[in-house]
Amino acid sequence: MKPFFVALTAVVAVTSLGVTAKVNSESNDFRTNVLHKAQQSQKGVIVMLSERGQIAAEAAYMLSEQLQQNPGYQPLLIVPENDKLQSYKTSLALNDEALPALIFFDKSGKELNRVTGNLPIAARTYPIRSAAAK
Repeated sequence: MKPFFVALTAVVAVTSLGVTAKVNSESNDFRTNVLHKAQQSQKGVIVMLSERGQIAAEAAYMLSEQLQQNPGYQPLLIVPENDKLQSYKTSLALNDEALPALIFFDKSGKELNRVTGNLPIAARTYPIRSAAAK
């Protein structure tokens, strides 16, 4: 089962890299890209914003778990350079302690749910469900 999760994490990372490369540091461009990706999906987008380092690997794994629990959503993994990180946090209205952040958007780009801070450790104990499932 572990090779499956490793492969899935790699697929998520590769899929997200293409979109991440297009995402500009300006908040309007970021929101436009989230909306565009949401409209191309069946249900919406799951955005994972993380700092670089080991926490980013855990965040990618967490995103892959969320994709299994929420079929129809597209992944968007964002692990920006440190100098661009603040721009993303501002765009998503996140404070400094909020990373990593997992945010669900519906097909119209409306935010459904968010879980922030110490996410990978908490997520292993308490699986996160989409707000749309309620």
